[in-house]
Amino acid sequence: MVSRQQLRIHFRQKRKIASELQAAHTRINDCLIAHPLEGMTHIAGYVAMPEEVALQGFFKHAWLKDQSIYVPVVSDSEMHFYPYMPDTPLSVNTFGIKEPVLENSEPVSPNRLEAVLVPLVAFDATGTRLGMGGGFYDRYFGVLEPDARPLLIGVAFAVQQSAKHLPTEPWDVKLDAVVTEHEFLTFTDKIAKS
Repeated sequence: MVSRQQLRIHFRQKRKIASELQAAHTRINDCLIAHPLEGMTHIAGYVAMPEEVALQGFFKHAWLKDQSIYVPVVSDSEMHFYPYMPDTPLSVNTFGIKEPVLENSEPVSPNRLEAVLVPLVAFDATGTRLGMGGGFYDRYFGVLEPDARPLLIGVAFAVQQSAKHLPTEPWDVKLDAVVTEHEFLTFTDKIAKS
């Protein structure tokens, strides 16, 4: 059986190649703009690393609609989401990820978030997500009851979908949906309720 680490290497290479196609980034952002996130006011996302789907197109649209955007700040083994605006200063953390410089801002409560755009390395047809291996998203959302969690939407290029079921651990938190440049896949009925 292929290990999770071997899967990460395989899918990161696929993601790297796909990330070089600007049209794929644009189509994913357009899909997010057209989706029911439109009516939400508190949405978390992320500041993309070079291989990840860049969300700036969606963020710009959300700011014009007065939606509040939050992005993660990671310290040691914890992650929290902080407000993110066009003029928010960023610094690079120990993982090489850009995050807001904390200047008198407070993290948003996970109960206040309505939707979270989640980066990933790979996903499968059941909503299982393979991340970078730090477990930050699983720990952050795993403490909430499934019905109390915000809508968790994976953001990926289509080549990141695994044809086989990904290996799971008991602490893994499943996604409600994934958006790619080709489609918006749903895995739970939370999308219809939102």
